[in-house]
Amino acid sequence: MTSFQDALGRQVTLPDAEGAAASPVVGELWLTSWDGGALALVVVSAVRHGYVLGWPVTVSTRDDTYPSVPFGLNATDGSDVGLVAWPDAEFGMSTALLDSRYGAPFDAKTVRLIVGAVSGDCDMPVPACENVPSEAAEADLERVCAQAWDLGDIEWPLSIPGHGVLDQDEIRNSGVDARALAGILHVSPARAASLAAGRAVPTQTELEALESLHLHRASMFIAPSGAEVDAIVHPRFKSRIVAVTRQERLSEVAVRTWLYTEAEPLAARHQPGRSQADEAAARVEAALDRMLQAPRS
Repeated sequence: MTSFQDALGRQVTLPDAEGAAASPVVGELWLTSWDGGALALVVVSAVRHGYVLGWPVTVSTRDDTYPSVPFGLNATDGSDVGLVAWPDAEFGMSTALLDSRYGAPFDAKTVRLIVGAVSGDCDMPVPACENVPSEAAEADLERVCAQAWDLGDIEWPLSIPGHGVLDQDEIRNSGVDARALAGILHVSPARAASLAAGRAVPTQTELEALESLHLHRASMFIAPSGAEVDAIVHPRFKSRIVAVTRQERLSEVAVRTWLYTEAEPLAARHQPGRSQADEAAARVEAALDRMLQAPRS
């Protein structure tokens, strides 16, 4: 059972979730969370690479107005929780926030038609709240949008020192190759090659060495990318990442970056027929196993 307050300050108590789906699907209802705390419910309205578009969801109130769409969710005591989706407050957020799936109140076609109705291109395909504008309704919309923007601001991966990797173009423009980087940082050629290729996050010691040679500047860092990052932001690993945050008392951002540094160097044995994404997921799984079995001191 999970309890939290929605954007309007109403208490939401959820039953046990159905669990994370293989991937988010348009029309599904998801609980979002960060740093181990539940944040909000969202109906997925579109799925993109590494992020989704979503409609904020709150407990129904008497001030709900068009084009908000009401629907129900079964509570722990068997009663029906009245919820409402806000398609006019659609926003984008990282899939890293997706925590638990709570069914699919809409199908993909209905979502498309609701989007069309909000823009005035077609009629609303489902029963919606009455069109009764009021100051209270406007205030509620502002609060819902404010929370949505806050959710959209939560990101991983990051391009800042301590989380970002070195930009290959910036390294090249600085006249530093992997061999020179190995000497500057006093690291092995393999480590230097990974850093120069933008596949490794510089440690604090390496950052200090870069700073002493005036190579530590904001433009030197970009967010890591690749199959491992795609796996780390997938909902399938959310619960285990949260377990590490609790075990190590670290932020979710810190744990995700740590997980990347553990997973990326792993040499997964190639299996015929297994895709690059599957191999990256296997590396992330192995890294999580190691992180959970051997806590840092």
